[in-house]
Amino acid sequence: MKKEKGKTFPCKCGCGRLANSGRQFIHGHSSFEHGRNVTPRGYIRVLIRDPSGNSKSRYEYEHIVVAEKALGRKLPARAVVHHVNEQNSDNVNSNLVICENNVYHKLLHQRMRALKASGHVHWPYCKECKEHCENLSIHQTTQSHRACARIRKQNYNQRQLGIVSDCEQVMERVLQIQKER
Repeated sequence: MKKEKGKTFPCKCGCGRLANSGRQFIHGHSSFEHGRNVTPRGYIRVLIRDPSGNSKSRYEYEHIVVAEKALGRKLPARAVVHHVNEQNSDNVNSNLVICENNVYHKLLHQRMRALKASGHVHWPYCKECKEHCENLSIHQTTQSHRACARIRKQNYNQRQLGIVSDCEQVMERVLQIQKER
């Protein structure tokens, strides 16, 4: 974000005060001031002090700390915390889901994309026509509709033979799928 001369912006440490133009922090503040900071990807990290009084304090992601508190113990080794609204800084209990592993976490994202695109979480996605469709069977190896996979294969074979392929078949297929909806 480009800073404009003469303008003030909120201090990035989260204190709420305004920093001078061209500066991210008020003099003497830093990204780790007040035991909280925001990473470039939007996650919040908080300072966890060692309860024994030793100087072994560390920063941890806030969503993990909140999830562990709700769970009542440390997260399992491969567990992933998912933000339901996809906002990495929103770490309230109702926005967090503990996934047993990254495979399940990716499945949640896949279903969220399907829900946004089609209104149904179980409709498959065709990589060829970029559509989620209900009643068209998906070809297992290519993750596309059988007709789309057939067209892609025909176009590939034509390219191998040196025949220039046009996009009319693909466009016809996309229009056909949209009509079926």
